[in-house]
Amino acid sequence: MYLKNYPLFKENEVSGDFHIQLAPIGTAGMIYFSFNRTHPDKVLAKVYSDDRWNEAMSIALNRDEMNEVVFLGQGEPQALVGADPSTATFVSDDMLKYKIEYNPKKAEKLLDDMGLMKGKDGFRRRPDGEIFILLLQFSTQGAPPELMSLVKEYWEAVGVKCQLKEVNSDLYWDLLRDYKQDICVWHANGTTPPGIYARASVIPPYNDDFIGQQWANYMNTNGAEGDELLHMLKNSGLYSKILKNQNTEVQIM
Repeated sequence: MYLKNYPLFKENEVSGDFHIQLAPIGTAGMIYFSFNRTHPDKVLAKVYSDDRWNEAMSIALNRDEMNEVVFLGQGEPQALVGADPSTATFVSDDMLKYKIEYNPKKAEKLLDDMGLMKGKDGFRRRPDGEIFILLLQFSTQGAPPELMSLVKEYWEAVGVKCQLKEVNSDLYWDLLRDYKQDICVWHANGTTPPGIYARASVIPPYNDDFIGQQWANYMNTNGAEGDELLHMLKNSGLYSKILKNQNTEVQIM
């Protein structure tokens, strides 16, 4: 059953002599957005790796409105922490509320501070002076179109022009694997034990299609290939320490 049909079924429970309720699905029902920090366009890679950019794009989203309009008020706005809070004791309320408040004014200031200034058309320019156009491609397997339309509206409200395009799942995955996406949009499955322990997107060097295989390529080839953004993990020995240490407090960064 599609969620949008839930009210219709609920209204007809008595006359239809059936009972319907939504089953809890944890973080698998969450949609997350991950920018391509290993983008082949080095200007974009630098922007997408900037903490100010990621905070700005997060707090530009009106999650309460998204919940009401798209999820019929059945969800709870949260930050994705990589582990389902109902199964992971280390997940705190602070983690779940991290930078999810709706604050478009602060978002605009963060983008201004990055030097991504608006042109006469109201949209921002890249550091090299070109107009910033975020290619917001998605597959309906990963996110509903109604949600993506709202995301486009929110981000353009803070000056980031978006080109929204729906593609089929096969093409979407091909684009991800070729590092040609500006952003990955998908649902957060695999966040409960034992799946989380085998998930490459939450364990350095983050070798999966969502985050960027280029980081893993760099570490696995001793710098001969890939992107060196995470070389500090290897040089400091932190990567090995994370993998070997059984202390949960050490493993969580």
